[in-house]
Amino acid sequence: MSYIVAEKLVKNYGNGEATVTAVSDISFEIESGEFVGVMGESGAGKSTLLSIMGAMNAPTSGRFVVDDIDIYNLKQEKQADFRREFLGFIFQS
Repeated sequence: MSYIVAEKLVKNYGNGEATVTAVSDISFEIESGEFVGVMGESGAGKSTLLSIMGAMNAPTSGRFVVDDIDIYNLKQEKQADFRREFLGFIFQS
């Protein structure tokens, strides 16, 4: 089984007619030790996808699993533990 699995990730902002879909039906798998780059045009949803992968921004729908842990099924405290123990981010300025 893959180390990281994203299944049908969707992230919407706003409601009704003002809804904007930042990430639409993204699925992928990453094996342990594999290096991956995220590329795309401005506004394509790269930062939103990375915030979902970083357990900082829950998807509207879909699943995100790391090492058999469905991150968004964890309570917020456990999500914070996960971020502290397993993730590192360097934000661009």
